Amino acid sequence: MERSGRRRRDQLVRQICPATSTAPSNSGHTRTIARIRSLSAGVQRLQEYVGGRSAAQANNGWVTMTTLYEYHFDETQQLNESGRMQLRWILENAPVGYRYAFVQAGNDSISSELRLAAVKANASQLVGPDQVPPVLVRVISPLDRPTEEVDDIRRFERKSIFKPIITPPILTNAIGTSAASGSGDGT
Repeated sequence: MERSGRRRRDQLVRQICPATSTAPSNSGHTRTIARIRSLSAGVQRLQEYVGGRSAAQANNGWVTMTTLYEYHFDETQQLNESGRMQLRWILENAPVGYRYAFVQAGNDSISSELRLAAVKANASQLVGPDQVPPVLVRVISPLDRPTEEVDDIRRFERKSIFKPIITPPILTNAIGTSAASGSGDGT
């Protein structure tokens, strides 16, 4: 490992887990052993720290992927075609440890309860009543903009585009001079 890389690693290890103080020793060998022990303990803590962060990111990713958002439901809070396809994907592809169906909370408790019931009913049709995964309400806003807002932005963008002006092509006569220039016999 390069010297600068080793120094940076040592700095990170010291930030995450400061080395325990040891009694000063005149033996260089004892100091080296103490440094190796503190570094190996620091590396282990660093690996645990990074592993915990990675696991949290994976959990958050699976929660996002297994959430049924507002656009997965119609006006009556029943699953639309997109919602049924997403629920099927959750039931077939999500690992068993992440096989939860999260439902975005509605504007009121009644719509949230209707959404939960619709998801449970559709899931029991797909996998049977005893195989239905937990269905939980999740209070979250959609990941993207509402479709009406995106549509308005695109309409405004289309209105601001200038219509192309296409000029007629310049004709040439048999001599090779342009008829538009007034020269030649193309009068």
